[in-house]
Amino acid sequence: MPALLVLAGLTGLAQAATPEMAHSAPVMLSTQSVKGQQYLVLCYHSVPVTANGSFDANSTTNFAGQLAWLRANGYTAISMDDVLQARAGHRRLPAKSVMLTVDDGYEDFYINVFPLLKLYRMPAVLALVGSWIEHGRDPQVSLTDPGYASQHFVNWAQVREMADSGLVEMASHSFDLHHGILANPQGSMQPSAVTQAYSADARIYETPAERRLRVRADLLRNSALIERHTGRRPRIMVWPYGAMDKISTQEAAAAGMPINFSLAEGMASTLDIEVIPRGLIGSEIALTSFTYMVTHEERPDSTDSVLAIRVNLDRIYDPDPGRQDANLGRLLEQVARLGANTVLLRPFSMPTAAHGVCEAYFPNTVLPMRADLLNRVAWQFRSRLGVKVLMQVDTARIVGIEKGAPHLLDISDPGDRQRLLALYDEMSLTSWAQGLMFDSATPDAAQLDFHAELLQRVRYAWPLVRYYATRDQAAARDIVGLSSPGLPRTRSDRVSVPVPVDAPADRLQRWMRQFPGDRSWMATLSVGDADARQLEELVSRIALLQRHGITDFMVDDDAFLEDPVKLEMLAKAVSLKTNPFQPAGK
Repeated sequence: MPALLVLAGLTGLAQAATPEMAHSAPVMLSTQSVKGQQYLVLCYHSVPVTANGSFDANSTTNFAGQLAWLRANGYTAISMDDVLQARAGHRRLPAKSVMLTVDDGYEDFYINVFPLLKLYRMPAVLALVGSWIEHGRDPQVSLTDPGYASQHFVNWAQVREMADSGLVEMASHSFDLHHGILANPQGSMQPSAVTQAYSADARIYETPAERRLRVRADLLRNSALIERHTGRRPRIMVWPYGAMDKISTQEAAAAGMPINFSLAEGMASTLDIEVIPRGLIGSEIALTSFTYMVTHEERPDSTDSVLAIRVNLDRIYDPDPGRQDANLGRLLEQVARLGANTVLLRPFSMPTAAHGVCEAYFPNTVLPMRADLLNRVAWQFRSRLGVKVLMQVDTARIVGIEKGAPHLLDISDPGDRQRLLALYDEMSLTSWAQGLMFDSATPDAAQLDFHAELLQRVRYAWPLVRYYATRDQAAARDIVGLSSPGLPRTRSDRVSVPVPVDAPADRLQRWMRQFPGDRSWMATLSVGDADARQLEELVSRIALLQRHGITDFMVDDDAFLEDPVKLEMLAKAVSLKTNPFQPAGK
């Protein structure tokens, strides 16, 4: 009842679609070129009567307050049919459109949320895990999530009632992929749908074909189960943990679900249904935080400032597993103290001499593997620090062996080109990343075409974040000016430009004046072997850059992390937590 009182007058948030519109005839997804219309997608989980401290749980009163704020600020709730109609050019979405999605199929959705949807004719998407409805709670998930361990799930009669209302679209959340599986020799457990399962006994990974079959069987089973109980086959796949890649999305499309919901940041667009971002609503989130999140996502450039650091895996590797774990733990602590939100990993052993790369840190068929380390490092950065993980692509330094003799692989040679493509494809199979950084000082059209082909080969989820490393501003302008059909630009792309920190003040001022205001560039800081005095000068130059409005930085060297004094000095200058020039609220 308190929730109903809070929600009084929310009819303005309701959509105009009638129950008959939902799930009418199968929708043909138009591929015609239309102007993208944006909408916000919110992701909820549990909605209990009162706050219970569970992960991602929002009380009914808190949930109602958020809906009331949306209504008062002009938002309209929409359905997936509305999006598809707009995508096909048959209608326009309201200026402020929001879609409600709720994951996991907890019973409190039926008890606390569904009555509000019926009262105010508001649509929502409910993602169902078939095995949880059929067999109850998963003991493995219960061990890691106490809130989940106390949950109850909707039954099929309730699912049918909600589906028949025309207000709740049932989506697949997999039959039994909502858990982790063994992902590497070090014992990391990672999302089942996107992980090449590692067998500790056989010491091998499953093949891509084997993972395809495993994911395919699961998705088909859940879709058939939902269809049997509702009469409608799901067209939306909501990925557990938001984890998806090209293999999983291809299998979802083959199972009749071309629409994928992730947990990526940003506004959704009618131009893209293959990967739809959603804003995750945290546990009993305060209304002020909720309103900031919504308005922040709507800004033309809502991407947060970037503080990236390039990390060399040679600093972590040690033949002794204990020392290697200690090295990784220390590095995680150092990057956390720096305040970085992006890590660029070098997936190869970096030689000290002038010769090229000849050993990899991941299983592959092109180079010898020094150690199976990349997967664990990438996952630890992502899961423990919550940072964005990028992989460095440096094709000009890869050394292959042909007829017993080493030679640099060349993208202009057909055989070498295929080896390089296979190398990065295999890297993407067993590593967790959200983007790539192309280390090409002055890429020409041929290199850009190769990058486009490489992006089509790697298995990471699209769209990928793409960074480019350059030598100077002229090269950066050339890269921004280049275009390729296979390389659409996104708001997250960056071109890194070295800062001439040792230059006289007047030259630095000229350099800053050429820095664009659209955040397509980021400033690269080469710390190197700077002593304390030089680092003090660098810190003062960083403050000057920040006052000029430059907010995105990449630290190009990780050796300074071992020096606590240098780390503290640089952290105070560039940390996103302490940056005095960061816009309020970030």
